[in-house]
Amino acid sequence: MPKLLIEIITEILNYVEEDDINTLHSIILINKDWCQVGISYLWEKSFNNVKYPFKNFYKIISIILFYLDEKQKNIFKIKDNRIGIPTKILFDYSYFIKQIDFNKLLNLIKIWLNNNKLFRPNLEKNHFINNNDYFIYNYSINYSIEVQEMLAFFESIFYIIIKRSKGIENLFIDINKTFFIPNDYFGILFNGIKEDNNRSLIGLKELICDGNFHKASIIDKIKECSHEIIHLKIYPWESSIYLTWNDDLKSRNIKELLQVQKCLKSLTYSTVSNFGRDTIKGLQGMIEDSLEIIKIHGDIITNDELKYLKKCKRLKKLSFMLIDFNFPINILSNILYPELEVIEFTCCEFTIDALENMKLFIKNNGKNLKEFQLNQDPSGIPGILLSVSENCYNLVNIFVNIRNRNNMLILLKIMSQCKNLQKIHVGYDGKPKFLADPFMNEFTQLCSSNLLELNLSNWRISLDIFETVLEKCVTFLKVLKISCDGDIKDLEIMVQIFSELHGRILKDFRIQEDEYDFDKLKLVEMTWLV
Repeated sequence: MPKLLIEIITEILNYVEEDDINTLHSIILINKDWCQVGISYLWEKSFNNVKYPFKNFYKIISIILFYLDEKQKNIFKIKDNRIGIPTKILFDYSYFIKQIDFNKLLNLIKIWLNNNKLFRPNLEKNHFINNNDYFIYNYSINYSIEVQEMLAFFESIFYIIIKRSKGIENLFIDINKTFFIPNDYFGILFNGIKEDNNRSLIGLKELICDGNFHKASIIDKIKECSHEIIHLKIYPWESSIYLTWNDDLKSRNIKELLQVQKCLKSLTYSTVSNFGRDTIKGLQGMIEDSLEIIKIHGDIITNDELKYLKKCKRLKKLSFMLIDFNFPINILSNILYPELEVIEFTCCEFTIDALENMKLFIKNNGKNLKEFQLNQDPSGIPGILLSVSENCYNLVNIFVNIRNRNNMLILLKIMSQCKNLQKIHVGYDGKPKFLADPFMNEFTQLCSSNLLELNLSNWRISLDIFETVLEKCVTFLKVLKISCDGDIKDLEIMVQIFSELHGRILKDFRIQEDEYDFDKLKLVEMTWLV
């Protein structure tokens, strides 16, 4: 194969999905030129193997452990050649790593330890305690030797990456509850990052910090190093009757982090207790001119918070989840976001006055709205869907739970007005409840050729109406999800016939049946190539 210019190879690699490990691994085996360029792509997000699972992916741990010195290798008891730690390497692989996902790294370490247990001796329960001088975290007899071992490996690998990476861009500290992590563990690791290694966090673009562990030291270290974060998600300690509130994170930590950001575009945070409601006061300075997406989760919102949110004039998406609008929010009725495109409500509650203010907000901002999501029963916030139908004529996507005739009529009105709809989702919250057949002839007539995704899984549709929907929409839809009755074989034949008749190739087709459903409804999901 003739050599290609490096620029051409790079351009080709840009079309490969960044988490397609299988393809990237094959590319580096083509020849030396492809390997030299492709190796950095393979290692940039080397822990991101969920979408494209790669056989023996855990062996990446052996490669990273190459960087340990001989004393550390002796402590970890990893001198056996069968473990597969290389004696030399062709590239400085850790230099290319740009993403650390704590949950995935912990999982890889767990798999690696399990697959190499035959090649390593059992460790005494005091093994890491006796070697505490070689670790930042002070390991304790209170934890089993298995927990100490996993945490010790994680610590060493984390510091290898932080020391050698050319720069971490994505940092996900979002821990699966199956892992036992001491409250202070991650905070101590971040405090232990040496000053000359702070450079690895300077270019951080995305931070997710969510879970029941101490976060103050993490956030303060990020505040010190990272001033160009684009996407930020921070949730405090999860509060429930089963958990003891033990969070060291204060609103001050978050406000100070926000106020040093130069180009933050997306912010997701929880308003649990006064932590979140005070945090929003950090929306000042440069953030006012850069923030485009804000997602607020939990508790309440009042005028005190809205006066800071009002300053962010470049907002394009506004999302409220589990918010109680039970206090005066009259400021909302005067807020105008010229670039607002998406509004989302999930399980929110409104007083009568607050609801009237929200309707005025939709009236003032509906002109440019492209997407409206109402992930709850519209009857819980009466009039909100009607307000959308009267003010939002340029919707492209609509997600709304339709459960009765009145709301169905409003949806039909929206469809008749919005000629460029590409996605319609009527929600799915369990067993389909709404009998939609009487409205489906008009509904299908209003489905334009611009429509790409149609999710009717929350409605009960007869086999005859299913045929009507297919006949009308099979020519232009990319995705169709629908709940209907009928025999599985009949449904399969019908989908195949209409697809072939209109030259559509099925990329994915599945039928799910709930054996406990007395109505024997089937959830039919179809995806066609476009």
